[in-house]
Amino acid sequence: MCIITAFKQILWGFIVRKKFKTLVLLALGAFFITGCATGSSQSSANFYNEYNKNKQSYQRDTEKREKNPNFNLKKYTNTRIGGDCSGLITAINKNNGSAIFDPKELNKYYSSGRKSQAMFDLYKDKNKISFSQPQVGDLVFFNNTTRATKGGSKKLITHVGIVSKVNEDGSVEFLHNIRGKNVLSVMNLSLPNDHKIAGKQVNDYIISKCKDSSCLVSNRFSGYGRVK
Repeated sequence: MCIITAFKQILWGFIVRKKFKTLVLLALGAFFITGCATGSSQSSANFYNEYNKNKQSYQRDTEKREKNPNFNLKKYTNTRIGGDCSGLITAINKNNGSAIFDPKELNKYYSSGRKSQAMFDLYKDKNKISFSQPQVGDLVFFNNTTRATKGGSKKLITHVGIVSKVNEDGSVEFLHNIRGKNVLSVMNLSLPNDHKIAGKQVNDYIISKCKDSSCLVSNRFSGYGRVK
């Protein structure tokens, strides 16, 4: 009889603890649901929406990658090869056995007439758009960099470059064509609103005749195109 009573007490205690845990979990769930609905956590919600849309790209960031081909970018620097941003990438691609894109395949992705947008859409379709850990030779895309698009709310890919160096501090140097000339620029996504710090270039401007922080490369960045 004493054993049965003891067993009942143990069983009741287990049930009470179980209910308590359930209540705690429900309370925590309610807290996070209501907390995430506030404006203060909107940026986190946006991040996770972006993460879910590009989940495979984020996962690829943690994987060991095959090294990109050596495109010998120095021979294009400070020249006018290509004529514009997408022309530069096309020239590099042509001289390296279509290692960046297959021209016939790219033709299927023209929707706006901009080759940079077609490149982005091709890479996006292949789940090769990423937002961190670039390698030399990866493409780098930018949005709304023209006079006609710079104030637009819809993000349109209007510019493309190619990563030439990744520094230890996380900053990235890339080659791109600005006003007909191929030049090197720097971008640091961890300091998106800074142009210079203590005289050192942190982020270059990408929109002509605009010196507002919104015109920095870091604030027009749309992703990396993973070549490998």
